[in-house]
Amino acid sequence: MHTLSPHPALSLRSRLRFVTLGGVDASTSFDGLCALAGRHPYAEFGLLYSKSQAGTGRYPPRKWMESLALRARTVPGLNLSLHVCGEAIGELLMGKGHVSELAPLFPRIQVNFLAERHALISVRKLLKRLPDTTIITQHTEASESLWRELAERRNHAVMFDISGRKGFGPQRWQAPLKKIISGWSFKAIDPLCGYAGGLGPDNVAKHLRLIADVTHHSAFWLEMEGKLLGGVNRFDMGRAQKCLDAAERVLMNDGIASGVPALPAHDFRGLAGQASTAGHSFA
Repeated sequence: MHTLSPHPALSLRSRLRFVTLGGVDASTSFDGLCALAGRHPYAEFGLLYSKSQAGTGRYPPRKWMESLALRARTVPGLNLSLHVCGEAIGELLMGKGHVSELAPLFPRIQVNFLAERHALISVRKLLKRLPDTTIITQHTEASESLWRELAERRNHAVMFDISGRKGFGPQRWQAPLKKIISGWSFKAIDPLCGYAGGLGPDNVAKHLRLIADVTHHSAFWLEMEGKLLGGVNRFDMGRAQKCLDAAERVLMNDGIASGVPALPAHDFRGLAGQASTAGHSFA
């Protein structure tokens, strides 16, 4: 007798929530971002915020980030995330500084601390202060217990990057985190897990398949940054397109109708550096 599985297999397309392309800078074309987002609904563009490096390389000025985030709200499907670095993390957790004014404009925020230096209560307050924003923390040996303490929060997600943001990947990807429920009165939520480390145009297809295998029925996302940057530490739209095209081919081969038109050979070279013709404003 045939019985339905209690956990029916989900298509890879439905499980891949985002392919996050980090390092978008002030020279990045808004039209180019829209074009990629229109073709790949799982595309997400990461903006790095640093107090000390704002306005240099892959760290755009705060006002430019604010303008981009506000304009993105008018474009359905244009997904942005904020990646907070350095001393700005402490300000965000305390609800202070410019970063705390910027934070509500982004649906997802990643706080890039590698050790559990910040008190659990501060992270919990941030999750409560921004209930409609997903807060992403990195899963490391130093912060291994953090996700368990936040298991009741629906807006908490976890990023695996054992490279410590150094850009090399693991030999084997880790399975998603699962909270074991130990009693009827205990309420817990398995966090959405993301994967980063050495991903880029040259290997995203291979590792997407590997991560899909280890995640089984769970949703997940991918993140990459270093291999998307050009020679002057700037976001390369062409490399971003190659990553998304490679991911799309894997999804199409997963046996699910794509629903996406055939992929033309877009050339984004003419869009490089055309973020705006009016300085740092997208208006």
